[in-house]
Amino acid sequence: MGAYTEFVSYVEVNYQGEKYDFALDLVLENEAVLFLGREHSGMPKVIGHVGFDRKNCGSSDGGALTAYVERPLGHRRIQFAFEADARVHGAKPLPPPEKRILVLRFFPGPGVGDDPVVREFVSLHMQVTEGDKFGLERGPSS
Repeated sequence: MGAYTEFVSYVEVNYQGEKYDFALDLVLENEAVLFLGREHSGMPKVIGHVGFDRKNCGSSDGGALTAYVERPLGHRRIQFAFEADARVHGAKPLPPPEKRILVLRFFPGPGVGDDPVVREFVSLHMQVTEGDKFGLERGPSS
């Protein structure tokens, strides 16, 4: 399967009186990962390319990171820039997210026109245990 990069796009929603980040799609750049099966959290998987440019990162403690998502390949749909807040290395948890993630888990029925076997909203808590934490400096540029 090999290494790959992924990107999840979210929109903020209000569901049953609580704010969530609702997962629209999970962009994967590796077809093998895409075809391994359903994403266990319920995020819809799509193929695309996720690119990161760290050349503007000025130091080990800061700097700018620019990134983009192409879908289909060669057509940039999302482009953004982040200012580094802090770098976290080793198996140390990053600060917990402010909101939980809401996904729609959906498994179609066995036959055409059959009701889905599963159709439910699921609230998730994801904790990243290692990586770089970047805060949004400016919004999408395109």
